Amino acid sequence: MASPTWGQLSPEARQAAEPVVPPTAEGPRPAAAPPRYTISTVKATVHLSQPVEGDAAGRSRAIEKISIGV
Repeated sequence: MASPTWGQLSPEARQAAEPVVPPTAEGPRPAAAPPRYTISTVKATVHLSQPVEGDAAGRSRAIEKISIGV
């Protein structure tokens, strides 16, 4: 079973998503780390995969994990 992609989320969900930048021992998370977004209206955190080469909008990134109510 394939993971859903960021582009398969509704436009409303993608627009409501806010980036999460958790601190690390060295400071902010490195830019190369996979992005995470929180969608506060549903209290969800979405963990995305690394971008696919040539996908500037990031729509083909797989959703690796969704944490609900966290």
